[in-house]
Amino acid sequence: LTLAASVNIYEKDEDELYLSDESISILCQALCNEIQIYKKILHQALNLSQDQLGASLMELEAKCPHEAIAEKCSGVIPDIREKL
Repeated sequence: LTLAASVNIYEKDEDELYLSDESISILCQALCNEIQIYKKILHQALNLSQDQLGASLMELEAKCPHEAIAEKCSGVIPDIREKL
């Protein structure tokens, strides 16, 4: 199987890349469980210094402040073991 290189000829418009604060908040809520897993991965990563860990967590808190400090989400993490 050979994959051809893809060339994106679409020109990006700065306005199309913008997400409102409300949209970001909705995305953060929808991704809460994934954000909790992401934080666990960051804390267990062997190749991150404490400075890098702190910077990543600060970036997360800047975009998703509630989910960054939360330990649980209101939604249940789905069991996907049978889907793997």
